Amino acid sequence: MSIRYAIEKDLIKLYELNALISKDQLLKIIIDQKVLVFENMSEIIGTLRFSYLWGHIPFMDLLYVKNTFRKTGIGTRLTFYFEKEMAKNGHKFVLTSTQVDEQAQHFYRRIGYIDNGSILLPNQAAELFLIKHIK
Repeated sequence: MSIRYAIEKDLIKLYELNALISKDQLLKIIIDQKVLVFENMSEIIGTLRFSYLWGHIPFMDLLYVKNTFRKTGIGTRLTFYFEKEMAKNGHKFVLTSTQVDEQAQHFYRRIGYIDNGSILLPNQAAELFLIKHIK
């Protein structure tokens, strides 16, 4: 089992895992090294995508683990890897968000994230922003 940055040949597997963005967008962020994968024997079983809010604040856009591998620590390992990479690059904190009606907020709090505000979008549950200070 290993965590690494995605490469172009991962595009189709990653798109099949979670097609919330177009293949072209996904390829661009793979090339920009903003996608991590958790791999087990050449199978991608988890992924983490990130961007930079306002061009400089690390923001975790997506954390996804295949259903059969959830609650095994893979999401935590991906998140901690992301945080270490961001700290290595000089960042002092990272952000993420989740809707208030989703279970993910409890996962993030359990691994050290704290509530940091929310926004209300039309016809949707509030989007909760969470922050974690990193070393």
